[in-house]
Amino acid sequence: MKTLHENLKFDWSLQLDELPADAMERASHARFLTSLLLSKSETGSYVLNINAGWGAGKSWFLRRWQTEISSVYPTVYVDAWKNDHLQDPLLNVVAEIRRSLIARTDKAALDSRLPKGTWRLFKAVAPDVTKALLKSRLGIDSDDVLAQILSDDRSADAGAKLVEAALKAHDEAGNSVEEFREGITGWLRAVINTASPPLSYPLFVFIDELDRCRPTYAIEMLETMKHIFGIEHVVFVIATDKAQLQHSIRAIYRSGFDSRLYLDRFFNRSVTLNEVSRKSFILKRYLQLTSLRHYCASEPSAILLLDAPEREGALVEILTGIADGFSMQLRTVDLWLDRLAMAVAATAKKPDVPFLAFLMAIETHAPDKLEEIIRGRDIFATNGTTPTDSLSLKAFTLQLRWNYLLCGEGIIRELERYVGRLEQVFASKISMLRYFLVLKAGLMESDKEQNDPVKFLTHSLNEYLRNQYPRASAYQGDDTSNTFHQEVIHILRLRHAKNNLTLGDYYALCRLATHLE
Repeated sequence: MKTLHENLKFDWSLQLDELPADAMERASHARFLTSLLLSKSETGSYVLNINAGWGAGKSWFLRRWQTEISSVYPTVYVDAWKNDHLQDPLLNVVAEIRRSLIARTDKAALDSRLPKGTWRLFKAVAPDVTKALLKSRLGIDSDDVLAQILSDDRSADAGAKLVEAALKAHDEAGNSVEEFREGITGWLRAVINTASPPLSYPLFVFIDELDRCRPTYAIEMLETMKHIFGIEHVVFVIATDKAQLQHSIRAIYRSGFDSRLYLDRFFNRSVTLNEVSRKSFILKRYLQLTSLRHYCASEPSAILLLDAPEREGALVEILTGIADGFSMQLRTVDLWLDRLAMAVAATAKKPDVPFLAFLMAIETHAPDKLEEIIRGRDIFATNGTTPTDSLSLKAFTLQLRWNYLLCGEGIIRELERYVGRLEQVFASKISMLRYFLVLKAGLMESDKEQNDPVKFLTHSLNEYLRNQYPRASAYQGDDTSNTFHQEVIHILRLRHAKNNLTLGDYYALCRLATHLE
């Protein structure tokens, strides 16, 4: 029984070229599946389906897996969607196999093993499969080799014989498939025997983006893998969003068609990629984003909390709450966090991270909605309105902690004798959505006397020193268990004024961050 090569460590903890580090604990997944395919390849071809939804990291997983094992086994990566405009998926796959194998051995060794009957499998009825196409897609420049492929017709021009060949296709199909399999086997044997450094069986063929292809092309690709590539020492790993692919297949046949059963017959086994929780993913990414982490830990303006350890832990909870609220895919979460870190690093004005993160989440999750917010449109179905295209958001509660010392020297000067009382901590609870809306409104307020934060906080402080504690109440539309102090918003307004930070600055940071894709 084949065992995993000792050189394969599956350590994906660091970024490799353009492939980020493993943030979803999938290296162990790849190790297990490699061992599985090694054992299955000994008895013939094997087709493994990797199932995961959009944005779950299928392409990254296949690329990282291929990179890990390519020093030990011959590998091929096929982007099915990139070439689904072609008429024949077989031609696409053969071209990628040949291109990948040529990189590991002598080109002449492959050409000499090209089966002469292969051309009959390239949809002989299609006029584009001619000498020119075989040259462009397979990279075969030798007229002698082309003549060998077309030798059954004794002609250098396949187009003249295509119709005649089509009439014979039924009787010849069996022989053509066998010739084709022998040719691929010869290619693979040539690589195994001549590659330096040496390679071992099997050949791993990774097929990606199949669910994005035209449904007819996707079906033909699966049929090709199942019926033509039944070759010993060849294993296929096909990544799909099975639910999406099933939907596409039903659209071709009929609504009652059992597309799940139909798909399953093409795969020996299906494996669903493990999904880590958003919280685990965010925590790992947060620890990697050193600029964002440093800002949140060291800058009091990052969030209205009192000490650094509390700020960091709370920020991860808040970021998770926002991501959960919008039901973000992990791919979207990753982009959003990168953009947030970029925005924080791009300004010296000390933004409020929950507010900026929420605004940037809207821009990343639903880009068209940012401009609507700027124009003052209600996009969340609040205040009794129900916009037809409102964003859906699951509720998440912020827990903020504050005291009167946060009001600043302009309000608490000459009150040294009250320092003990001023250090008393108050807790405020408010939903993330309501926090965003209230702070947004506060930043839009003019300096009208009744809304002046200095006057409000001075009055509140004087009342507190006369033993009148600050009053907390729930905002209309918020959870009644969330009791919030108005002092919080006024403290935040003072901070923004001190840092010369406006609502327009937040919008500008969001627009700047959109350059990162």
